[in-house]
Amino acid sequence: MGPIEIVSVLKVEKTPPEGDANDDIADVQELTDGISGGGLMALKALSKMGIGTGIIGALGDDHLGAWAMDQVRFSEIDATGLVVKRGKTGRRFIVSEDVESVELKYPGVNSELQLGDLNLELIKGSEWLHMEVLDDPNLLRIQKQLLQGLLGTKLAIRLDRSISSLGLDAVRAFLQRADLVFLDEPTAEALTDKPLEEAGFNLAREGDIYVVIRHGDSFYGTNGDRIDTASVPSCQEGSEPPFEVFLAGFLAGASQDLPMDTCLGMGAKAATIFSEKGSLEETFSSSTDLMGSETVDGPPESDKVAEEDDPFPDLDAPPTDDGPEDDHGDFVIEP
Repeated sequence: MGPIEIVSVLKVEKTPPEGDANDDIADVQELTDGISGGGLMALKALSKMGIGTGIIGALGDDHLGAWAMDQVRFSEIDATGLVVKRGKTGRRFIVSEDVESVELKYPGVNSELQLGDLNLELIKGSEWLHMEVLDDPNLLRIQKQLLQGLLGTKLAIRLDRSISSLGLDAVRAFLQRADLVFLDEPTAEALTDKPLEEAGFNLAREGDIYVVIRHGDSFYGTNGDRIDTASVPSCQEGSEPPFEVFLAGFLAGASQDLPMDTCLGMGAKAATIFSEKGSLEETFSSSTDLMGSETVDGPPESDKVAEEDDPFPDLDAPPTDDGPEDDHGDFVIEP
């Protein structure tokens, strides 16, 4: 569950100097479009392993919304949780210049989603519900309302970095209900005002939860009593492991009620294979074996947090007449 967006990435050699926008036009060297939000890449990976998945969110009644709906259905993800509302589908534009980028966001119908729009039967019938929690007042309100009705469904939340500005009180209700929490190191430290290890312990002790923190090319997990770590050795220097691939591997283990440290190792192994192979098809299938990956007790060795450097290759989606032809990175939905 999360905001659904059509993301356009515009790669340029150089952006116009500040104040000279009317005098200098930057040429776009590459343009790619894809679908982001709701953990789509993780859902696609889990579907390839034969695990039933569904997505919850809002699409506009425009041509981009129709294209996104087709892509989700083509990926064998249950789309009955997607509501089509009158208006425009959410958009995000990323202007990328080497490692620097500027993002422009248009929420579209994401800002109009209401509790009554949700397919509650889909949620109640699911073993796990994964929520993307970010600095969106409307989505936060709906998600907190939904928490009150979750009974038998296990909850995994992913805290977006944007939530840091709201502070720990804004997410405490999620922490007290969740079974799993995923976030990166800067977010954990900003929410708790503590270094990595203490931040993990503090968050885990907000409830009966297992907290997973991305730390450079490693993943750190704790239930408040012990520390587990798993690394992605094949990840290129200067980049971070593909988080949604890690998430898929972790949740594949969680869906089998495996121990959390085992799930952590499975997530790291999935990210390692993906970093080597470069595609979901070669990483996930019904015969994928993510077992045999070991976790290590103790804190991560490296204190350096790598900068995000798009570790995902472009993956091709089938062209349609209703929308963009190419997909990009971690928000790709391809056959």
